[in-house]
Amino acid sequence: MKLFQKKSILTMMMSLGLVLTACGNQAGSSASDDNASQTQTNSQPVKNSDSNSDKGASKDLKQYSKDPDKNDPSEGDFDIVGKLVSETDGELILNIKGDKITIQKKSSFDKDMKGFKRDLKGKMVDVEISTKNQKAESLKPTRQTRADQDGVFKKEDDGKKLVGKLVSDKKNEITVHVKSGDKTYQKSEDFEMDKSAKKDKINGKVVQLDIDEHGKAEKLKYSWADQA
Repeated sequence: MKLFQKKSILTMMMSLGLVLTACGNQAGSSASDDNASQTQTNSQPVKNSDSNSDKGASKDLKQYSKDPDKNDPSEGDFDIVGKLVSETDGELILNIKGDKITIQKKSSFDKDMKGFKRDLKGKMVDVEISTKNQKAESLKPTRQTRADQDGVFKKEDDGKKLVGKLVSDKKNEITVHVKSGDKTYQKSEDFEMDKSAKKDKINGKVVQLDIDEHGKAEKLKYSWADQA
């Protein structure tokens, strides 16, 4: 009887040992799996969720242009007007209503200063952009940048050209606001408005005036480029 009890106890101890061994192996396997899973997770590339990560993506520059012909397929270029932030040999940076945009220059890029002799940095400029590759073909200061205190941006032998905000347009006279204040000019007998001026509501808008040698306004012009 005692022998039988000893055998039973021995059998139970062996069974318990097998159970403990199995549990230990299972726990070790689970821990190994967890460690492997953690290692695999740590090796995964972290995706950049920064919204600025695509800052270098090319943009359609037409979205910054008010040129009415920018979507005309027959036109080989379009214009953008903005404040010049900086310029290098290869690119321009413009500020357009708070947005800074970079424009690459064409190898044939040309700068037409139109007689303007000061630094253009911080000034309004008109940039001609190639429709094909959206690179800058040329740059020039706007009429308002070139204008003096009286709004004159070009002097000619038979008169002058000026730019200013239209204050009033009466039958015989026209008044514009320039840096030095309001200027009123009598209209010449053959005074005329160009087609763009006629079809737009121009009161309060920036316009160009051709003044003859007698100091009278002979023509009024309207351009989208002057409204920037």
